[in-house]
Amino acid sequence: MGSCRTILLKVGWQEVCQDGRVQLCSLEEAASFSWSSKMAVYEGNFTQTGDLRLAIVISRFNDLIVGKLLEGCQDALRRHGLDVSPESRQVDYYWVPGSFEVPLVAHQLAQSRRYDAIICLGAVIRGQTPHFDYVSAEVAKGIAAAGFRTGVPVIFGILTADTLQQALERAGIKNNKGWEYAMTALEMATLMRQVAPLLQESRNGAGPRPPLPGAAEALQAGASWESAAY
Repeated sequence: MGSCRTILLKVGWQEVCQDGRVQLCSLEEAASFSWSSKMAVYEGNFTQTGDLRLAIVISRFNDLIVGKLLEGCQDALRRHGLDVSPESRQVDYYWVPGSFEVPLVAHQLAQSRRYDAIICLGAVIRGQTPHFDYVSAEVAKGIAAAGFRTGVPVIFGILTADTLQQALERAGIKNNKGWEYAMTALEMATLMRQVAPLLQESRNGAGPRPPLPGAAEALQAGASWESAAY
């Protein structure tokens, strides 16, 4: 690609790319660089799936809904080259009592490093008590934390709905969210396989990018992130 420049903060600092190297410098220093670097693009795909290994954590509660989500999930995986049969060595199934128990199992599986991605399936339907709010919030936090702490894609496939009708519409009547959850898992799994070597290079000596001077203070003061390509 052509030259590129990214303005990080409204505090006079700028990220510049030159000869394949990335560094932070002042706006004045940046003006002296020749903009000749190339930008790498990484993205997942749905074709390099033959050797992927996935886990699906499934809540038994609201099984009418969750069963349909699982069917949609399996259909998407099958159509993209994965063996989803019970005898498969590509996909393992873990059943838990309810959605609240999903994050614990997902986190343990992610820590095992056996899987390229983990799909969490469940359904929480609003009732007449605050139970819905507590469960859905904690499940979302737990699933997100499992991915953050392990670096393994943990896909949020917990359907939250105000009514049973809403849930049914999203589990097959109008569309099946299970399909979307599976596609997200495939895309993230293949993307992370590309990211892993970059992380290894960083550990082997390149090191992380230096922190942006004054970034925390600027954000606290209300400065906004901006980007501009030239």
